[in-house]
Amino acid sequence: MGLVCCAYERDRETKTTEMSSTHKVRITFSGTQDYASGTPEGDIQDPQQYPQDEEPTPTTTSSRRESVKKPANLKRYKSIRGDQVDEIVEKIVYEMDIQLPIIRILQGRYLIGTEYKMLMIKNDSCMVRVGGGFEKLEEYIMRNQDAELDKIKRMMVDNGKSFAEVMTSLLEKFNADKTVIFNYQKYSKYNIPEKCLPQEHR
Repeated sequence: MGLVCCAYERDRETKTTEMSSTHKVRITFSGTQDYASGTPEGDIQDPQQYPQDEEPTPTTTSSRRESVKKPANLKRYKSIRGDQVDEIVEKIVYEMDIQLPIIRILQGRYLIGTEYKMLMIKNDSCMVRVGGGFEKLEEYIMRNQDAELDKIKRMMVDNGKSFAEVMTSLLEKFNADKTVIFNYQKYSKYNIPEKCLPQEHR
């Protein structure tokens, strides 16, 4: 009986202890109070109860867009889709970089510079009615562009009007529809020939 008691006491004195490497909490396996940890022996501390502080997730910030002022796209001519003559006119205007104002008033009827002209397609070419015959639109423009721009410039000076005002008065003279005039005025700022610009803007 004495041997049993001595063995029991020895077991109590040699209690197994461990230290948690993560939270430094003493863990015991007997049922008595562990005053070092402040928790009852036998209640093993769960490391998940004390999670490590999470690192803040870096916030992805979108790069600030720079407001770049782009030059306005040239809108010298906008054809009416389905109108074959008008589509060819648009192509010629852009391919030849034409500055002479060409404005569609009615189907097949155009203001070219200061002149009211009839256009039609003959042999896959856009033709201009000139006197009793026809001339290719490209050739007519190259032959008359400088003279027509000089006429417009003189009208601006003589009447004290801007380029857009002169062209509007010509459209009204040839009974252009209000929609035609409105659309021209909307885009006229893109259509000023260099010859008709104020001196300081040349």
